[in-house]
Amino acid sequence: MVETLLPLQFGGLGGPPLFFRLFGLLFAAVGALNLWKPREMASWQFRRRYGDVEGTLEPSDARVMLMRVFGGFFVLVGLGIFLGLFP
Repeated sequence: MVETLLPLQFGGLGGPPLFFRLFGLLFAAVGALNLWKPREMASWQFRRRYGDVEGTLEPSDARVMLMRVFGGFFVLVGLGIFLGLFP
């Protein structure tokens, strides 16, 4: 009997189970967000306990570039996990 390979097949052809494949898809989605909006993904807000100081920290250009590089890596690895290339 010939088995067909479906991307979300549960443990199909000795590949990883559905949960791990969906995790790979989530991993790729976070990487795509880092590629699409790296500055927004890297900035964060800080507040003091008594409201003295509030502000937003913006990332440097080098950090934005590294976030894009790592985001591309995350997309490749996440899609590889999703497609079952890493058993």
